[in-house]
Parts: sequence; C-alpha cells; structure tokens
Amino acid sequence: GSAYNLQQIKLTGDGQQQSTDSSSTNLGSGTTTVPVQSYNGINGMTTGTSNGQPIVGGVAYAGAYVQYAVNASSAGVYRLDLGTSGYGGALDVLVNGTMQTSIGLASTGSWSSYGTNSTTISLAAGTNTIRIVSSNNTKFNLQQVKLTSAGQQQTTTPGTTDLGSSATVPVLSYSAIGGMTAGTSNGQAVVGGVAYAGAYVQYNVNAASAGS
Repeated sequence: GSAYNLQQIKLTGDGQQQSTDSSSTNLGSGTTTVPVQSYNGINGMTTGTSNGQPIVGGVAYAGAYVQYAVNASSAGVYRLDLGTSGYGGALDVLVNGTMQTSIGLASTGSWSSYGTNSTTISLAAGTNTIRIVSSNNTKFNLQQVKLTSAGQQQTTTPGTTDLGSSATVPVLSYSAIGGMTAGTSNGQAVVGGVAYAGAYVQYNVNAASAGS
C-alpha cells in the first residue's frame, strides 16, 4: 500500500465558516452599509483584506456564496450595490431562498481595483436573507454591500416597460446596472459615469408580439 503522513483533518459546516459577526443589519430609511464580513452564511469563499479593507473572496467553485441577514422595517424595493473586483463574470442574488436577479460583472482589470455593480431586489418586512452566489464559477472579491430604500434612490420605480406602437423607457428604470451611476444633466435624468470597460445598464420591456 501507499505510505503517507496525515497531519490534519478539518470539517467545516456548510454556510457557517469563518464568520466574524453574524448579526442582522437593520436597514434605515436611506442607504445602509452591510459590513462585508458580517455574513450569517458562507460556502466556498474566505475572508481577507484588500487595500486595507475587509473583503470576502477566494471563490473555490461554482455556486460558492456569501449570505447576509438584514431587517427591513417595511416591505419594498431596495437598490443593492456590490463593490467587487475581478475579471468579469456573473453573480446570482437570492432573497429568502428565491432567485431574484443576476448581475453581470465587468472586469476591473485587477484584484485590487473595485467597481460598483447595482441591481434592485424586493425585501419583505422583518428579517431577510440575501445570498450572493458565484455563477459559472465567477471569481470575485466583495468589498462592499449597500442597500438603499426605494424612497432614497435616484431611480424611478424599477420594473418593466410595456411597449405599444411607440414607448419611451424611463432611463432610470433600469433592472440592473454595473460600473455606471444615475444622475441629472440639464435638469433631465441620465445614466453615465462609466467606470471601466464593460460597464452596462439593463432594462426590461414587454412586447405584445414578436417583431423588429
């Protein structure tokens, strides 16, 4: 038989490893920063630092995730901003165990350069779990998690625009955004401030019938 030395055996429960602070974060009426290492579940990822700031990263395989508990005073739509670094890919966002959205990540060019990727999610009143999942084995570092209540965003109500014979899609009604920001120009709403190559803004529309 084979000869070998065995020095160590470790077992880690799924979703409960390396947590620094697993308490829930209370969401205010404006923007709330969720401490990135205050997760209540993690699987296939590790904690560390980047540019002197705490991060979660080190994705080991597809489906690796980090999960946070937040308390919302009322049900509603929230903008979720994720500060990430990496070389592109996608993340899935599950709320209370249900898939709500995917976020495409543009490359930031290095592991130490970060960009903001945004989407909208719906939260129930009370405690919610938000799980951020690596899609297709996307490697990324997560440095920041922010939630902004709908009443404080610079967006109109995110949603889907029904198309008639002619329709204007409100420029701030995006369903997802990455590496860009909302603002105003000449008194009109705009999306701009492109931070890096591959930055994007995404809209949902309903067409009554197929066509061009």
